[in-house]
Amino acid sequence: VIGPPSADNSWPAETADNAGYALYKAANPNRPARLFVGSNTGMVHAICEKTGANPGDCGSAGTNARGMEVYAFSPPAILPKLKLTPSAHAFSADGSFGGADLCLAADCSIAANWKTMLLGSLYRGGNSLFAMDVTNPDTVSYMFKLYAPMLGESWSAPVVGRAQIDAATGPLNRWIALSGGGYWAPSG
Repeated sequence: VIGPPSADNSWPAETADNAGYALYKAANPNRPARLFVGSNTGMVHAICEKTGANPGDCGSAGTNARGMEVYAFSPPAILPKLKLTPSAHAFSADGSFGGADLCLAADCSIAANWKTMLLGSLYRGGNSLFAMDVTNPDTVSYMFKLYAPMLGESWSAPVVGRAQIDAATGPLNRWIALSGGGYWAPSG
């Protein structure tokens, strides 16, 4: 479920980042919640969960009742499999999901530079992960896919975290996505 920003992104040495995230949280206290569910129909379904001020309706015009689908998304990696679904079962977008608030810009002290990302795996549907920007749950956008044959079928939910990376100019804090390697990975 993705709802209002709620993470405690407290990094002691990065007070500007903390202030930017606090502003982002304050600007989105009633963001509508969406439950994301994968399926073997080739789509990830976004289900209306609630809105902060009105727990009965959601959607851009309040047209979707709680529990109704607001939209569906087909990850590009499974599009070739969709032609198989009318005649045979094909695993597709039935993986696990992880969500996180993160800043991908150089200046994280600005609230507008923070986003909410949904990361998805395909389970037995394929050897890739995908990401969607769900900052505004009624206007989502596809961000990227990570395809890696060595990944195997990723059955675990992707997790987003922050790591310190050594660079030539000194240590840098970067957002990273972690996911367990899965079944059917090539050996080697």
